[in-house]
Amino acid sequence: MNKYFVLLSLVLMISISFAQVLDIYYFYGETCPHCSKVKPTLDTLEQKYEGEIVIHRYEVYKNSDNQALFKEFLKTHNKTSSGVPALFVSDEFLIGSKQIPDSLESIIIANIESDENTVVPNEEIIIVNEIKESDDTIVGYWAFIQNPFVLLIIIIILIVIAYEIYTVSNKSKTMNSKTVINKKTVKKKPATKKKVNKKKTITRKKAVKKKPTKRKTKK
Repeated sequence: MNKYFVLLSLVLMISISFAQVLDIYYFYGETCPHCSKVKPTLDTLEQKYEGEIVIHRYEVYKNSDNQALFKEFLKTHNKTSSGVPALFVSDEFLIGSKQIPDSLESIIIANIESDENTVVPNEEIIIVNEIKESDDTIVGYWAFIQNPFVLLIIIIILIVIAYEIYTVSNKSKTMNSKTVINKKTVKKKPATKKKVNKKKTITRKKAVKKKPTKRKTKK
């Protein structure tokens, strides 16, 4: 019972850590010179706050699906500007190569300190986000796996499960070996009794055969 309680506690801790991840949605163009100025800032912040933030990146110049997603974000926030670089975090909208580097880190710190993680898009946008995200980025509800603390908890759960399987298999093996030994001992006992009985019957027959020969020699 205690083992199941530990597993339940670990799962609860995973869900809590998932809620603490701050999602950042960044829209850029591949050939945009202003976007190239923002990229080093994003890379630095992503490493600095690893496990606490997840930056979802969308290229809009060559990807029509990402363009449609960008329009949905703008519509949700009542914004008319469609220029890039543009960034959505919590309830904030940042745009341009100056505003994003100057303001993003302070917003991240404020959200981490207050434990707020308000996901900006509505449910429809989340669904589109999960479908359109690139292969090298974990999105949506699986973003918590990027948290090292969560990975450690998952490893502990797998170790506990593996240990349970190992102990159960060992118990079954020992039970099987005991039954095999008992069967062998039971089979050997009647075999020894039969051999003894045969020897006794042979000696009795020999004794019976010798008596008439002795009577003939007396006559």
